Amino acid sequence: MFTGFRHEASKTTFAAGVNYFNYGSIPGTDIAGNRLGDFRPSDYVVQVSASRQYLEHWHYGASVKYIHSNYGQYRSSGLALDIGISYADTAHFLQASLVIKNMGAQIKTYAGTAAGDLPFDLQAGISKKLAKAPLQFSFTAHHLHQFDISYRDTVFNNENGFDQNMGDKKFTFDKLFRHIVLSVQLYITDKIEISAGYNHLRRRELNVGNTGNGINGFSLGAGALFRKIQVRYARSYYQNNTAYNQFGLSLSLRDYFGKGK
Repeated sequence: MFTGFRHEASKTTFAAGVNYFNYGSIPGTDIAGNRLGDFRPSDYVVQVSASRQYLEHWHYGASVKYIHSNYGQYRSSGLALDIGISYADTAHFLQASLVIKNMGAQIKTYAGTAAGDLPFDLQAGISKKLAKAPLQFSFTAHHLHQFDISYRDTVFNNENGFDQNMGDKKFTFDKLFRHIVLSVQLYITDKIEISAGYNHLRRRELNVGNTGNGINGFSLGAGALFRKIQVRYARSYYQNNTAYNQFGLSLSLRDYFGKGK
C-alpha cells in the first residue's frame, strides 16, 4: 500500500508505503523430521520516497527502505537506498531511466550468520510508443554491474537433464539475455490496456530440464485507467502450472477528499 502527495512550495513529490508478505502457517521440524510446531514466516518493507523535476524532461528521486524478515527464530533487518533518474519526451513517445537499487547493509543478521550483502541491482530501461499504432515496446536491462549472473549447480543440472555443454556462442548469448526483460503494451482505448512480458533469467533459473515448462518466464496483464481510479491485474508464470497473481488499485485521494468534497 502506498500514498503520495505533491508539496508545491518545495516542488517535490513525497510518497510512503508498506509492502507486506505473509506466507501462511508452515510446520517446523527438526533434522529427523519430528514436528516441533508451526511458524508463520513473513517479510515487510517500509519506504519513504521523494522526487523532483529538472527542466522539462528530467525527473530524479530517491527512496529509503527499512527491510525486515521473520522466519520463526530467525530474524533479520536492513536499510537500503534506491536512487533513480528518468527522461521523458512526450512529443516523441519516448521514456528512458536509470535506477540504482538496494544500496545499504544488514543492521541485524540471522542468528549465527555473518552479515550478508543486500541484493544490489543497477538497471536501465527504455520505452517507445509508436506514433501511428496503439503499441508501446519496453526494454529493461538489470544487473548491469555483473556480466555473468547465471547459477550453475552441476549435480542438480545432471539430475534434471540440463545441457552442461552448450557451445561458447550459445552460452555467451544466454548470459547476455539473462539481463534482459522485454515487454509490450497494447492500448485498446485510452482507458484500457493489455500488456505482456518475458523474463529470460526467470525462465532459465526455474525451468525443469526433463519436463515441459509451459510459458514459464512470461507475464500477462490488463488495466482499466479512469480519472478517479485505476485497476490493474497481472499474472506471472514461474513454473509449469504455477503462476502468481497480482491485483492493483490506484485512487486519486484528492478527487475523493479534496476541498469541497
